[in-house]
Amino acid sequence: MLLAKSCHRKDHIASRKTLRLGTLAEYRETEIQQIADRHEGTLTFDIKFKGLVNIEPRWFNTLFAGAIHIGSHDNEPVYSLPGRSTVQVDHIEYVGPSMDLLTVKDSSATITREATDSFIFCMSSIRRTHECIGMFADYDAYWYVKSLHAHSFGKALGRILRSTIKERHASCNYLVPKDTCMKTLNVFLEVDSVIYTGRNIEISNNSIIPLREYMRRMETMTYLKPVEFQHEKEMRFRYIIVSEGKIISPIVKSVILDAETLLPYVFYFNE
Repeated sequence: MLLAKSCHRKDHIASRKTLRLGTLAEYRETEIQQIADRHEGTLTFDIKFKGLVNIEPRWFNTLFAGAIHIGSHDNEPVYSLPGRSTVQVDHIEYVGPSMDLLTVKDSSATITREATDSFIFCMSSIRRTHECIGMFADYDAYWYVKSLHAHSFGKALGRILRSTIKERHASCNYLVPKDTCMKTLNVFLEVDSVIYTGRNIEISNNSIIPLREYMRRMETMTYLKPVEFQHEKEMRFRYIIVSEGKIISPIVKSVILDAETLLPYVFYFNE
């Protein structure tokens, strides 16, 4: 298996010796239609409780991500995920809480989760080099990394990103907020294949999606894309910036990195 990067010939890594990282925010806002995804890194789902539904308060609080909280501190959400939540409650009716269960009747709400912004780098997972040709209509050049080297490539790219953040910070050319502590700055890598599926999840008393599966989807929502993007066969490298134990979001939408040290991982064909 191979990972392929499609690009404009003028931007090829072999000639420029640079590499561009985008962000989730950039993909939401870009005007380049072939890569634009207005809902990148978001998940919208409908909660519908039909009839009388019993649910543990802690799971109810998890679903509503702090917008609604039932009970005492003992009922803190099971999971606390970084990012933002928007809740639109259509109707909530409580029949009566008990020590262990909350009974909800004929209620519904829509919740949108937006992942914390981060730098990402996207490639396509293919078997043969020719499979990426024409995958993106406007791109006319390609380069490749063997899947076997994907993590090594990704980690090396993460080290370059970390060094660049620090160097830019020292020269007041900030990629992260000015008050970010550089002494504890670290960049963590996630690599995973994108799952092409709907971002709308309906949870009801008849739902076949258990709550833990719902949370798994929430945790991986940065790797969910609509089915219309499935031709991209995307493998995503996500870089999570952490300082003083907190996730830090970039304040820029993209960054150009010196990629010369990545060239040993790369191969391509002269055209």
